[in-house]
Amino acid sequence: MSFVREISSELNKVIAELKKALSMESLDVLIAQSEVRDLGGTKVVVKRFTSEIGLLKWLPPAILLRASYPFALTPKERFKREKRFMEYSGWQSFRLPKIYSVDEEELVVVREFIDGLPLKCDRLDDVVILGRVLAEIHSKGFSMGDVKPTNFLVSSGVPYVIDAEQSTPFKYELGSWDIAVAAFFIALANYVEVSKFRELFEEFSKAYLQFGGSEESYCELLSPRNAVVITFMPLPNTFVLYEVQKSYCS
Repeated sequence: MSFVREISSELNKVIAELKKALSMESLDVLIAQSEVRDLGGTKVVVKRFTSEIGLLKWLPPAILLRASYPFALTPKERFKREKRFMEYSGWQSFRLPKIYSVDEEELVVVREFIDGLPLKCDRLDDVVILGRVLAEIHSKGFSMGDVKPTNFLVSSGVPYVIDAEQSTPFKYELGSWDIAVAAFFIALANYVEVSKFRELFEEFSKAYLQFGGSEESYCELLSPRNAVVITFMPLPNTFVLYEVQKSYCS
């Protein structure tokens, strides 16, 4: 038991340093494929799927996580996935940026600039939004793959999904991956305050299941295919994750 506590303590230190060195916002700047431009007095976002950054960004997941999720590496496939998601018009709990132009040869999309704030996984309201949005995405036939909080913005109280280049047709095991990644980010934001993590993951779970999320996906959260992300959670948070999940899946 002392050995387990020792490992957990060291892992907590590593996560703390990682969190300080690479906030989600600064990491996004480093791996951005998009740039904000002024187009006739209007701010727009130009996303180039052929950018070398995109290839570097997705090469490790496409190789190392292929058993967990079918991450797309090629620019054309990532372009197709995002286009398919952004063209779907039936969303109710969130909005998408307006698409101004699509160049299918150069694989470039010009879209509306959303002046908003990314979700924060240490805030109750934001994790509830994440649960609701993810529930609708799954219930309408999509998995996200990339559930970084910075892919979701809130502008004037309205949630937006601004990145979906790893989205695929829904399967329960892929939905389970999305939930595991969301749980990881909630744990990362609350790695010291385990009781707060319990509260926030409980509220995320409640929102996801109450608003039409896949119960089968949720109850497969701790399946071996998600071990690669669950393993990097602090041990106390992992125990809490297990307890909360089992309370809905017993």
